[in-house]
Amino acid sequence: MSNVEFKSSETKLAPPYVSFQSVKSALAQFKEHVVPDRIDRSVLSKFSGAVGGQILTAFKFLGLTDSGGHSTDLLRQLVKAYGTDEWPVVLEKILRQAYPPIFTLNLTSCSPSQFMEKFKASYQGADDVVRKSVTFFLNAANDAKIPISSFIMKARKPRSAPSRKRTPKTDAQRGAGVTIDEEDEGDEENEDNTPPASLLAPEFMKQLLEKFPTFDPAWPEAVQVKWFEAFDNFMSRVDPKDKK
Repeated sequence: MSNVEFKSSETKLAPPYVSFQSVKSALAQFKEHVVPDRIDRSVLSKFSGAVGGQILTAFKFLGLTDSGGHSTDLLRQLVKAYGTDEWPVVLEKILRQAYPPIFTLNLTSCSPSQFMEKFKASYQGADDVVRKSVTFFLNAANDAKIPISSFIMKARKPRSAPSRKRTPKTDAQRGAGVTIDEEDEGDEENEDNTPPASLLAPEFMKQLLEKFPTFDPAWPEAVQVKWFEAFDNFMSRVDPKDKK
């Protein structure tokens, strides 16, 4: 389970680590219908529990909802701009307000290692979560038409197919640049993490489920997100006939 808690001198909220496309899908849904007064899981029913929780976290970090999940004027502005020429303008304003430490850099000329050092210092977390957060930022910045060094952006490779095995790199090949690749972009549904068949036996899964902690609404939001991620991942391994 990924550590989704970040620490920052600027904010205690976790930067978005969901697919940027998932956030855009939610905005498109609001554009088609209406911007709800409060954004919660009941208006994100088209997404899995894990992705829905990550979208809620993203909205709060970006200032699209307040601490109680209520829609802000920024969200209404962004939804109104979606699909129009105003989209990059409004999105850039939101990103600059949400990521102030990152915009202290000269993004057109800083090196990939400088960028990563700043991001990790500002938003500390597990490596895989940081990579996904960086991917979200770069994809959003690209949509906002924010000029960013090609040395940084060239590593941003959206994934449209299941993960493929890559040839291991030597120490000399690794370097210290931004490590964003096709494994970091796209929703969790694209990931192929199926465990060995022996671990999917009904009796084994039943024993694991009995040990799963009971959800507590009083938990902090970051802990709730972790719980939904773990539970969704667990239930995706259970054969439908074994859920009865």
